[in-house]
Amino acid sequence: EGMSYLAYQKVRVEKENGRWIAIPLSEFNYVATGHNLGRYGCIDLPATTYTDTVSDYKVDILFQTIYMVDNKIENNDVFSSIRGNSYSYIPKPNAEFSDAYDNHETNLTHLGTQEERDLINKIGISVAPVYPGQERPDELTPAVGCDNFSSSSSDGSSRAVSDVTVGWGPELSLSGGGGGGPFDGLLNTKAPEYYVADLYINNELYTQMELHLQEEE
Repeated sequence: EGMSYLAYQKVRVEKENGRWIAIPLSEFNYVATGHNLGRYGCIDLPATTYTDTVSDYKVDILFQTIYMVDNKIENNDVFSSIRGNSYSYIPKPNAEFSDAYDNHETNLTHLGTQEERDLINKIGISVAPVYPGQERPDELTPAVGCDNFSSSSSDGSSRAVSDVTVGWGPELSLSGGGGGGPFDGLLNTKAPEYYVADLYINNELYTQMELHLQEEE
């Protein structure tokens, strides 16, 4: 109950005779998830992964792009028993995308011992994307001081602070965010070249990280 069952397939998109075609690279796979497949993506589906490891801390950022087709049907017939909007399930093979969004989620894995983790009571992280041609940001907004909060910005940056208790880990989900709107080609959903992150342990800056694309296995 409350689960969605989604199918996904790896494809390569290329141009052929003035049109774009999708070439399957794998069979369909299926996943059961409690996440909705909407503008904020679904973290249970495959994502582009950026990663870095410093000492006992491994940080992964999962990045997804979401393209939507407007399947809305407006019914304004005053004589109809059903008025308002509904959605068509009829495929539209020649439809254009109406909206495009991107989404990211930041996860931390502690690679040390439980005894070492139990000395930690607060973890904070600030992350920001760096796109091709951009310079690395001079500084990120510190992720300290507050109890259990997360925030994100339309520029793709985010930060979070999480209180942890004895026995936590080794994995911890931290900040996330996204943005987008009406589809304007590929410009509003370009992937970062890499991410930068400041990691805070017990309200002190522990390390600065650069998360680069993880090579596919």
